[in-house]
Amino acid sequence: MKKIYIPLGVFASLVLVTCAPIKEDQCRAGNWSAIGIRDGANGRSENFIGKLAEECAKYNVTVDSAAWNEGRIEGLKSYCTIGNAEAIGRRGKEMSPVCGNNNVLAAANNHGEEYYELTEELDELQDEEDELEDIINKNFQGELTSEQSRLLRRYLRRLDNVEDDIRDLKRDIRRFPSYASTL
Repeated sequence: MKKIYIPLGVFASLVLVTCAPIKEDQCRAGNWSAIGIRDGANGRSENFIGKLAEECAKYNVTVDSAAWNEGRIEGLKSYCTIGNAEAIGRRGKEMSPVCGNNNVLAAANNHGEEYYELTEELDELQDEEDELEDIINKNFQGELTSEQSRLLRRYLRRLDNVEDDIRDLKRDIRRFPSYASTL
């Protein structure tokens, strides 16, 4: 595998560019309500305005925090939903605590995380299946000694078990209901 070396200064500037919470043109356009809606829909907390203000101050732009927060509250209406809570969980993520102490959303998020864990387990089993098939195909060709035959049978039994587990897990994933359908 060829290693790629990136000078530290270039790497640091890439990190800074990708981590900026807002771009200069957005600061200058000043559509704070729309930015707030976007940030609310992404689960940003009230404290996020400080990061925006800091970034926009670099361009001598003042943030309209009232308009931003009004928009953020509107955006939270799409973030703080059962469907979104589950979708975030299905990506293996926890929700931001901006929705308050909402047990239904927490349960939906946990339900989504359970689905995510099933899919992760399936990925691991499929990787193991591929590895076992590679081992069998590369190491057990032609005439085999009794020891090789014994080892091959062991690999084949393990492969059968993994394939059974994959089939069962795929069935479980297909049958996994959305959280809303369980209410």
